[in-house]
Amino acid sequence: MKYTDKMKASLALNHKDQIALFYDEPLNISPQWVSIDIDLGEIYVGGDDTESKTIKLDKVDPRIYQRVRSESRILLIQLDNTEKHEPVGSVFVPLMIAQKL
Repeated sequence: MKYTDKMKASLALNHKDQIALFYDEPLNISPQWVSIDIDLGEIYVGGDDTESKTIKLDKVDPRIYQRVRSESRILLIQLDNTEKHEPVGSVFVPLMIAQKL
């Protein structure tokens, strides 16, 4: 699993009230699923094969975490790395929540 420590990412609600992950660098994989570890503040993005990315989240509002628990999918939105932060692409993928046993 590749750890992406320089990628900036934020978990938020978009303008359509959907859970979205906004990030500023290409994932370089075709995302097929996302798992969020709320306790660690990390998101794991899985691809077609064994490739995946681990992204450390910026600080997230606890109300967003409560909302995440009831969702079954997440919108991934890549933003360009300019001052305007325009969307480059987006895709919905299934969402899983990692929980302690």
